Amino acid sequence: MELRRCLVLAGAVAALMLVPAARAEGDKLFATRDSPAVVTVTRPAVLESARKGNPAVYVQVTAYRPPSGGGSILIDVKAQQPGGAERDIGKFGLSLDRPFTASDASRAQTFRLPLPRDLAATEPLRLKVYVVPSRGEARDARVEIGKAEIR
Repeated sequence: MELRRCLVLAGAVAALMLVPAARAEGDKLFATRDSPAVVTVTRPAVLESARKGNPAVYVQVTAYRPPSGGGSILIDVKAQQPGGAERDIGKFGLSLDRPFTASDASRAQTFRLPLPRDLAATEPLRLKVYVVPSRGEARDARVEIGKAEIR
């Protein structure tokens, strides 16, 4: 009986590992020059209890397709509270000349952007991730966001 219980528990844990993290309704994980990715993040309990340090948003890029005509792009991250206007969080650049796809989360590229404390205290926070031309037109450039989180 004990062996059976262990096998059932192991099977349940394995099944949970295969289920992707829940996404908020309306989240869109692909960004292009014409359409931003949209990711909803929530404040972790650690921030609620600690109330110290500088919160940041971590944006994980899991796939990238460079502009077809060459050039480089900026990723512009903006935050929006429910019913509020968009606020600029920060930008980071991608100037890779070849596409990449992360085979797993450990191979993704993660970028840290400082987050104003008042935005870290809001739940939920909707992030919009824009593809902006830096050099060239950014035609056909595409970025996939694996996840974003506040720490």
